[in-house]
Amino acid sequence: MKSIGISKQFALILSVTFGFQIQFSIKAQISNTQTLAELRNKIILPQYSPAQKKQIATQAQLMLNHFYVNSETKSKRYGNGTDINPKLSQIVDNAENLTDAELQFGLADVFLSQRDLHTNFYLPTPHACYTAFLPFSVKQFIKLDGSTSFAIDSNYSDQINLPASEIKEKFQAVQIGDELLQWNQQPLWKILESTEIFGLRHLGAGTATGPALSRALQHLTYASGAVGPMPTNDNVQLKLLSAEGKIKEFNLPWLVKTKNSCLESPNQIFQVAAQKHQMSLTAMAQEKDQLGLQLIQERNNIVGIPLIPTADCILSSARIKTDRGEFAYIRLSSFVPDVTSPLDFPKAFAQLLTQYSDTQGLILDVRDNGGGYGLIADAIPQLVSPQTIQTTLKRLRDSEWNRKYVDTDTGAVLYFTRPEILKISDSSKN
Repeated sequence: MKSIGISKQFALILSVTFGFQIQFSIKAQISNTQTLAELRNKIILPQYSPAQKKQIATQAQLMLNHFYVNSETKSKRYGNGTDINPKLSQIVDNAENLTDAELQFGLADVFLSQRDLHTNFYLPTPHACYTAFLPFSVKQFIKLDGSTSFAIDSNYSDQINLPASEIKEKFQAVQIGDELLQWNQQPLWKILESTEIFGLRHLGAGTATGPALSRALQHLTYASGAVGPMPTNDNVQLKLLSAEGKIKEFNLPWLVKTKNSCLESPNQIFQVAAQKHQMSLTAMAQEKDQLGLQLIQERNNIVGIPLIPTADCILSSARIKTDRGEFAYIRLSSFVPDVTSPLDFPKAFAQLLTQYSDTQGLILDVRDNGGGYGLIADAIPQLVSPQTIQTTLKRLRDSEWNRKYVDTDTGAVLYFTRPEILKISDSSKN
């Protein structure tokens, strides 16, 4: 995964990080949750000199052109809209004259256009220290008549200390199963295909299905200040239809989680990235926060099947009886185990399979799986197939920079180092 960012102390870092399901970052019982209206004037970008803006833009260009290996693949799959060169060149050529917002959000948009969850431009603090969210999620459902609709499929407002009781009452009135008819007085499909919501601009979600649509629905209720701007409006207007056929309308405020440690230590985002790069897989597996586990457990509970838990809450199972016999059902909610080390998790999965060796087949449910360790994702297909599964091999872009670390004849990696922090002179403060 490639990522790039600038701290308030003007440090640029190329780091390796991991992506998890986005709700994991909203911790239970947050004591410093406020509304976006209350905090908007604090969620700002630092001011850079023209020379610093130029350096930021050229470093981003260098990274994408020399290290990002999927750009050609993305262009073939999604068309010229993912071609980074025109817009990136325009930003680099005009960087010194751009406002800080035009530069930062422009570069974030270029990275976002690649539709690659593992490739992000990280914005500077203090902007990066804030996350706007609505404490519920939306999913697409198929009705009995075969038509599709959008509905509320989780609500965790009771796990968050909201700024006022009346706000909490409003959010709790949004119930699981409520059909979402309108979002800001428009049908949801119109919102999904618009470019107004930063996270939706390049997903083509108005006509998309599968992962693109799922990702778009996540962006509806979550906006990280680390990778994009805050929502344009302080509130969102919802029109819902309850299971009882009652129309419900709400004007709900965007909530904001503040990461105080980020504000106290602006360079922390880069220190953490460097530390993660060197952490063992076992230590990294312990980073999943408590709400992440709670959300996985909640999703397991709403599958509609009584599930048998394992030591890791991301893995549960059941036996399903059908007209064609008995089948094993295994629910894998994440590729980040909370107890077992990533190296040992495939063994735990294989042991679970042996308990169902007498069944007619296997149903493996990975819906809403937020990702995690590639070594687990690579091992699972091999465990459930009698054939040899060839997973995607690691690839490096053939560039001048990578040739320093790779034997071009054999493809062997010669040398890798920890993330390098390139200091940018703080001329604006002198």
